[in-house]
Amino acid sequence: MQNPYEAMKFEMELRGYSQNTQRHYLNHVRLLEKHSGKPPIHISPDEIKQYLHYRIKKGISYSNINISCNAFKVMFNSVLGRGWSDDVIVQPKKPKKLPYVLSKEEILSIMEHIPNLKHKTVLLTAYSAGLRISEVLNLK
Repeated sequence: MQNPYEAMKFEMELRGYSQNTQRHYLNHVRLLEKHSGKPPIHISPDEIKQYLHYRIKKGISYSNINISCNAFKVMFNSVLGRGWSDDVIVQPKKPKKLPYVLSKEEILSIMEHIPNLKHKTVLLTAYSAGLRISEVLNLK
């Protein structure tokens, strides 16, 4: 049998993945192999779930864990032909972050430091109306 990493690289080249994506995916599979102490062909679904859980608890970003999941899908489903469903390689939900809202004091402090009346008017209008930058640019 061909080396799984070479087969994975071949599969990703067929799919047109960029060199950067290929490098990242291969590194994520190597990290899984290092964590489990087994080659990819002997890694079970439970070990993948435990590894992903370990990375989540370690505080790894959502996007990094998402890359791991996609790399595992290529390796285990496409290269090794396991045909595992999305229940095996679980992608976590992206956490929703609330935007930071400035206090009245912070807004007044910012506005006090703007000497140009035109700029101050544009900023106050944009902030008070909740305009996007493209909407501000279209103001007359």
